[in-house]
Amino acid sequence: MNAAIKARLLRVWRVVRWPVILVAIYLVLALIFAALTERHGLVSPETVVSPVLLLVAVPLLLLRLGLLFALPAIVAYRLVVRLIAPRRDDG
Repeated sequence: MNAAIKARLLRVWRVVRWPVILVAIYLVLALIFAALTERHGLVSPETVVSPVLLLVAVPLLLLRLGLLFALPAIVAYRLVVRLIAPRRDDG
């Protein structure tokens, strides 16, 4: 791989790094949440919500809201800024 391709891939990785990390964390928390609520559900008459379930559910909810609303807005903003901003010559 030549230096230009590596530089371009690095620039792309810098842009998508945090969204990829957040989506990965969300998927792991979603799997843990599904495993914790598989047997009795989230809230049922005979059980009490466990602290472990709350420790997983609250960050999962916050990540879900962030990924559904904040992330698309941030990506759209960055895209518009990149399209509008004047291009710099590297030479």
